[in-house]
Amino acid sequence: MRLSRSAARRTAVAVLAAVSIAVLGAPAANAAVAPRQAVAATTTAEATQPYDFDVEFGLGGVTFIERGSVDPATCNISSTLSARIPIVGTFQLANLNGNLVDGVTSTFGISGVLSGTIKDYYNNGYLTADITATIFGSAYGPTTIKLLPLPFSCGTASGA
Repeated sequence: MRLSRSAARRTAVAVLAAVSIAVLGAPAANAAVAPRQAVAATTTAEATQPYDFDVEFGLGGVTFIERGSVDPATCNISSTLSARIPIVGTFQLANLNGNLVDGVTSTFGISGVLSGTIKDYYNNGYLTADITATIFGSAYGPTTIKLLPLPFSCGTASGA
């Protein structure tokens, strides 16, 4: 018997979900995020140079990766959000570009596997993210994560 392309995709997603749950354990509903510190946050001596960052945080068995830079003079961010899914691989989800004082929001998704929304903003000296996601059918968030401390100020607005 030959499966249609959509039936084969649904079967593959179900198998991947089962394998992920077997490997990682079943996620608790709305489980707390296990944030990780910046993997490689670099600064430059000049306050006018971009502040480059590379951070990872876990949610529902998926590792989210955000890489980019913040301009200290304007507090503009330019970053890429990716997700590393066990066994499946790493996928680029979204680009975030805008001002951290106002907040930068993006929606992301991989059909049948993962979907959600992320908002990056400046809050009390930190690059902060609010994230809501559905991963293999389980909902997580809304959760606030302090991604990393910024060595400069972006004004008084929190963006939240």
